Amino acid sequence: MSDDFDTLGKDLLDLLLDRTPDVFLLVDPKRMEILAARGPSESLLGKPASALCPMPLAALCPRQPAPHLPCLGPIHFAQEGRWAEMAIAGAGGMLRVCSVWVVPLDPPGRGPVLVRLTDISERYDLERKLRAAQQGVRKVDVERAREQQARQEKRRTDLLYIFAAGLSHELNNPLCAALANFAAAQDICREAAERPSRENAAEMHELMRDSHAALKRMEGLVKSLRQLEYQPRAQPLDAAAWLRKHPDLAGIELEAPETLPVRSDPVLLERILVPLLDNARRAMNGRPGIRLVLAKAPDGFSLRVEDRGPGVPPDLAERVFDPFFTTRPPGQGLGLGLFLARHAAQQLGGTLTLEPRDGGGCVAVARLPMDSTPFGVKAGSAQYESFRTPSR
Repeated sequence: MSDDFDTLGKDLLDLLLDRTPDVFLLVDPKRMEILAARGPSESLLGKPASALCPMPLAALCPRQPAPHLPCLGPIHFAQEGRWAEMAIAGAGGMLRVCSVWVVPLDPPGRGPVLVRLTDISERYDLERKLRAAQQGVRKVDVERAREQQARQEKRRTDLLYIFAAGLSHELNNPLCAALANFAAAQDICREAAERPSRENAAEMHELMRDSHAALKRMEGLVKSLRQLEYQPRAQPLDAAAWLRKHPDLAGIELEAPETLPVRSDPVLLERILVPLLDNARRAMNGRPGIRLVLAKAPDGFSLRVEDRGPGVPPDLAERVFDPFFTTRPPGQGLGLGLFLARHAAQQLGGTLTLEPRDGGGCVAVARLPMDSTPFGVKAGSAQYESFRTPSR
C-alpha cells in the first residue's frame, strides 16, 4: 500500500468505511489488483474483505453476466466519477447489480484508486418489474383502444344499416303512394276519354293532390339529407346578438350575456337550435316554460334548451339521435331533427347531449368551441366559395 494512502488517516478512514453499506476497494491501476477492501463485501461479493487481497479485479466479474449490463473493468482510471451500472459476481453465485464510483487518490495513473460499489440490485429489480408492469399497462391500453375502435366501427356500421333501412322506408312509402295514384289516374284518364264526368275530374284532382303531398315529403327528406354535405364556414360572430335576433324565440325565456364573441357558423348554429326548440315546444304542448341559456364555458360556450315536459327515458337518451328514430306518431316526423342537430354540433367541433332536468323535463346541451375554424373551411377562401349551400 502506498504512502499516499497512509496519509489519509487510518482511523478516519476506518470510521468512514465501517459505517457505510457500500464496499470500498483500493485498486492498483497498473496490476489491476485489489490492495484493500472494506465494507460488507461478504454479503455483496460472497467473500470476506481479507480474502479479496490481493485478488485480480477481473475475478469480481460474473461468468454469465446479463447481456444488457457491462462487467466490471477494465476501469478507465482517468475518468473520475460515477460509472454505468455493472454486473458483479455476488454472494452465493447470484448476479448483483452495482453502481460504480471511481475516485483517484493521486493524479490519474500514478497511485491507487478507490472504487466504491453500491448494491442496487433491489432497485434494479423493482425497475425491471416496473418496466414490465408499464408494458402490461400499455398492452392493456392498446387492447382497450382496439376494443373501443371495434365498438365505434360496429356503431358506425349499425348506424349505416339503420340509416339505409330508415331511408328506404321513408322514401318507399310516399313513392308507392305516388305510383299507385298515377296508376289510378291513368285508369281515370282512359275512362274519361270514353265518357267525361265531374266525378272523374274530382277523383283525378284528389289523386294529384295526394301524389303532390307524397312527392313533397320525398323532397323534404332529400333536402334534410343534403345538410350532411354542408361544410362548416367559421366567421366572427357575436353569439349573444345572433341569438337575440333569432325569429323563432316567441314565448321562450332567454338568458344570455351582453356579448359573446366567437368564431362559428351561424348556419350550423341554427341547425342545432331549431330542432331543439321544436322538440321543447312539442314536449310542452303549447304551455310556457321553455328556457334558452347561452353561456361561456371554460373550454368554449354552451347552448342549453330546457323544458318541463315529460322528459326522455334514460334508455332513449342516445337512441333519439339515431337517424329516422322518432317517438312521434307515424307521419308526424322523419326522425332526422336530432340526428342532424348532433351532426351540426360535431361539425363545429362540439357535442350535443340530452340530460334530465331537475324537477322534471329535459335539457338539451350543445357544447361548442369558441373557435370552430380548425373544424371547417375558412370564410373567403377558394374552397369556401366552391362549396354549395344546401337549402335550409
